[in-house]
Amino acid sequence: MSSCTVRPVSVGTFRPGLLIGDHVTHELDILYALGIEPRIPTDVLVAVLNAQVSFPSPFVPAYRNSRGLRLIATDADWFHGDGDQLVEGKAAELISVLGNRAAMLPRIRGAGAGILAARVLSRRTAG
Repeated sequence: MSSCTVRPVSVGTFRPGLLIGDHVTHELDILYALGIEPRIPTDVLVAVLNAQVSFPSPFVPAYRNSRGLRLIATDADWFHGDGDQLVEGKAAELISVLGNRAAMLPRIRGAGAGILAARVLSRRTAG
């Protein structure tokens, strides 16, 4: 019988919804890279959007990226924000862009799209 002397290190606790958002974001990364349109249920996408724009996450910068913008999902009953700078796109596309996926920027539109693009491009990190 062996004894393990190394204990796993915890990263802390997270609000419900943060980790599902991280998983959905990475699933979208894979699907879009393969040229496959996502078929994630709309209620899941809406739940992820709600969680990500409602409070800061150590994984996805959607909360910070969404400040001052009015976001509207064109394929779901979802919107966020009351700013006059409108950004529209499909729910999955908004999740990707709010998560700093610059490759998805051409899929969003609206008066605030340039503002969001500048935020995404200025905050990109390696990896």
